[in-house]
Amino acid sequence: MRYKKWRYQVNEYFTFTRRERNGILVLSLVFIVLQLSILILHFLPDPYPLVMDAATVKKLAEFEIELKRKAFKPEKFFYKHFEKRDSLKQQKQEELFSFNPNTLDENGWQRLGFSEKQTAAIVKWRERSGKFHTKEELSKVWVIDEKKFNKISAYISIPLSDKNDTTHVAPKYPKRKEYEKPVLPKVEINTADEAALSTLPMIGEGRAKAIVRYREFLGGFINLDQLKEVRCLPDSVIIAILPRIVIDVRKVKLLNINVLDINALRHPYLPKTQANMIVNYQHEHGNFKTIEELEHLPLFTDELYRKIAPYLTVNPN
Repeated sequence: MRYKKWRYQVNEYFTFTRRERNGILVLSLVFIVLQLSILILHFLPDPYPLVMDAATVKKLAEFEIELKRKAFKPEKFFYKHFEKRDSLKQQKQEELFSFNPNTLDENGWQRLGFSEKQTAAIVKWRERSGKFHTKEELSKVWVIDEKKFNKISAYISIPLSDKNDTTHVAPKYPKRKEYEKPVLPKVEINTADEAALSTLPMIGEGRAKAIVRYREFLGGFINLDQLKEVRCLPDSVIIAILPRIVIDVRKVKLLNINVLDINALRHPYLPKTQANMIVNYQHEHGNFKTIEELEHLPLFTDELYRKIAPYLTVNPN
């Protein structure tokens, strides 16, 4: 069915009436006649050929040569290197004479060949830095290049009094005062509330609540590595707050294993099986004398003991 449908649409599109077929035929004949006319005219001789005598050909050749000569001028006609006005002026006014750079005025510097701007820079340098004690100190002025300094070096005359003078002129622009950064107070993490924790960098209200919640769950922090156990504290935040944190282990809440039952002896570091084992051992053998006795109990590994021992005690509070 689909094939018949497409076949019907194609036949309908390419079906013409008799009038349309006659029109297409006439247009095709007109197109063929035009193409034949173009071909015939192309091979027919020119009725008005262009004929030039020898004089005209010679003038055209001379005109073409003149155009080429004007179009391709050598580079020397287009570019000419000019020296700067300041350098020309310096060459004209340059005068070498013996001088003391500590007393020479602006006119004297200009006589040596320095421009007004260079002279102002040298005088300003002298006012801010003090006297020139040696010739080498004059060469440090940024407007005096090595070539110019070598030229005037033989004429520099610094008296002995200036060489021995160790006093310096006070700088016109004093140095900026350096202010010490304020020392921010430390935060004791086992006693700080949410407001105090919020003063730490990158710690907002949500993270402060999470720290307090986990601190109460632990009974207090023993070391700073335990902050990594708080879920909402990535390493970047911990690195930022470490300089502002201190820990007082005396504030840690201890669990007395001699008096607490299985329900009270709960801690995130102490599994339920080991907690039940502690309570049963205490009922059968009496009170523990030291926390180290827990190492002899089964299922108490070195890692478990290291983590839970700081939170246990055998002495009454």
